Amino acid sequence: MISIDFSLVVQIVLFLILWSILRRVLFGPVGRLMAERERRTEGAHAEARSMVEEGKELQAQYDAAIAKARAEGEVIKSEIREEALKARNVILSQGRDVATRKIQEIREEVQKEMEAARRVASTNADALAQQMAEKVLGRKLT
Repeated sequence: MISIDFSLVVQIVLFLILWSILRRVLFGPVGRLMAERERRTEGAHAEARSMVEEGKELQAQYDAAIAKARAEGEVIKSEIREEALKARNVILSQGRDVATRKIQEIREEVQKEMEAARRVASTNADALAQQMAEKVLGRKLT
């Protein structure tokens, strides 16, 4: 059995003194260090969460800016394509007009040359026919 005597009281007093000393020297500073560590860790976690949220917001802004730039690029590309088609049509139309005029000029020139050749041929045809007939007949025709 346990008997309560003076040594138990001494042990309790010594334990309380040791506890008091340990609390001031060891438990208090360690507790404060643990609390400070927890505070810093929680602060770092909060800052990390904040940075993740900020990163998500920046990513969303970046994606929106990229989408906007692509849309603007498509509009500009479409406008450039339309302008190029208009310019192509104008150039083709001008080319057709020039070709049509050239063809008409060449036709007119050929027509004039044919008429001149016909006139020369008709004036020379009578004389040539007469010369041929004289050669074939062997005498002069009057």
